[in-house]
Amino acid sequence: MLKFPHIHSISKLSLSAFKVKYQSWCRKNNYNYSDKKAADIHSYCKTQISVLPMTDSVIKIITEAAVMLNSTLETLCMFRDEMDRLSSTLPEYNAVMGIYGVGKVLCSQLIAEIGDVRKLNNSKSLVAMAGIDPPPNQSGKVDTKSRSISKRGSPVLRKTLFQIMTIII
Repeated sequence: MLKFPHIHSISKLSLSAFKVKYQSWCRKNNYNYSDKKAADIHSYCKTQISVLPMTDSVIKIITEAAVMLNSTLETLCMFRDEMDRLSSTLPEYNAVMGIYGVGKVLCSQLIAEIGDVRKLNNSKSLVAMAGIDPPPNQSGKVDTKSRSISKRGSPVLRKTLFQIMTIII
């Protein structure tokens, strides 16, 4: 069972009693204890109004939801570790990891979305694959210089590239 499943399990304690319990919880779960953080949590809980009563059924629901969330996060970490392990065996891994703002998750994502880079003839092929190239718009003597992107390529690749650019910017 969780140590603090309901807001009242914190707000009914004095600050010193909460600090002792919180420090014990931090030590048990390998978290860094901070007096300031404990005081912030305690004062925040004192200002809140609970919409759910502190009953056994509510505590059980909160506990089960937390257990399911923790399980989901552990599974996600396992998937990320496996994605990184698989992508690290590829020759382009170090080049992609060398891009500023690219970590293990975005590196694996980018490699997965592009696939085999040897199939691309040049950098323009990658731009076209992502769909961020302007489409041709020529009609007789009119040659428009400013056009929006085509969005014909992979939307997931565009999203990954957007995330990388957001980090760079």
